Amino acid sequence: MILVLTGFTLNLIKGPVALGVSLTLNDELIGLLGASYHPKRYESRAGVMEGILMPGQGSSSIELNDAETRRLSTIEGLICGGVAGACAKSFIAPADRVKILYQVDRSRAFSLGAAIGTGRSIVANSGVAGLWRGNGAMMLRVVPYAGITYSTFDQYEDMFVRLLKKDERDVLTRFLSGAAAGATATLCTYPLDLLRARMAAHWSMELRYSSYTSAIKEIIAKEGGMALFSGLRPTLIGIVPYAGLSFSAFHTMKAKSMAAFEYRRESDIPTQMRLLMGGLAGLFAQSATYPLDIVRRRMQVEPNAYSSTWDALRTIYSKVHKDPCCQLLVHMFLK
Repeated sequence: MILVLTGFTLNLIKGPVALGVSLTLNDELIGLLGASYHPKRYESRAGVMEGILMPGQGSSSIELNDAETRRLSTIEGLICGGVAGACAKSFIAPADRVKILYQVDRSRAFSLGAAIGTGRSIVANSGVAGLWRGNGAMMLRVVPYAGITYSTFDQYEDMFVRLLKKDERDVLTRFLSGAAAGATATLCTYPLDLLRARMAAHWSMELRYSSYTSAIKEIIAKEGGMALFSGLRPTLIGIVPYAGLSFSAFHTMKAKSMAAFEYRRESDIPTQMRLLMGGLAGLFAQSATYPLDIVRRRMQVEPNAYSSTWDALRTIYSKVHKDPCCQLLVHMFLK
């Protein structure tokens, strides 16, 4: 069932772009460091190594040289992921701010034309910099979030390979690893995401908070300390399948392309191809989890408006499903 469509069209554009840029840039930075996601030694069975066909190879253990397979250190992983996430999110920040404004305001009907008009109004009233309002808080959150996600993904993948007694990484281990990495990063950085949402969702030309410190103090004083975690549950419910699907899809597509084109290393995959694969992974993952993104934003901005995640889903749907556009889509896809 289609639960919410607010800003969905815009999200179909910005979401895949952001994820594609982030995943690809992270790969490129890893390559510049001469490192790899994977450990030095691989077990090969029937000529297959991590989805890479090795013609003429039988069952054996394959050693690759250090320049191709050096594992990233924790600090290197954090830096690569943080830079990749910051660049990607800054690139799509204007579209993200407009999307959040419509997600959290129940009275405003969304369309691409209306979104463009909103962007123009922001520029007219606050200057071009207004399109990046809240991006500072976003960077405070995105840099550690992306760093933690990318740096822990490989560690979780090793763990799940051992726990599930797999001979190699596959779709399941990638999904579980991505989900675990996303959940870990979310738990570590969530209050910063809430601050960014509240700042970006403020329609007035006047800043809602004078600084991040004052924002935290005001929220705690007026709403209590737990308000900093408003919307955490739908965020975690959404991030587990989102991160799992995006990482699984991206890395599986890379493995398949390496097999199909006989690339020996991940760095041999053309950048344009990785951008496309990252975009497709983002499109798939965001489309599957978008309703929870709206619930997350509304519970962050209006923590007392809903009693639970289910109440938010039910309330939002009850207001949206009567929209003619929504009814048409439901009829097209479900009838």
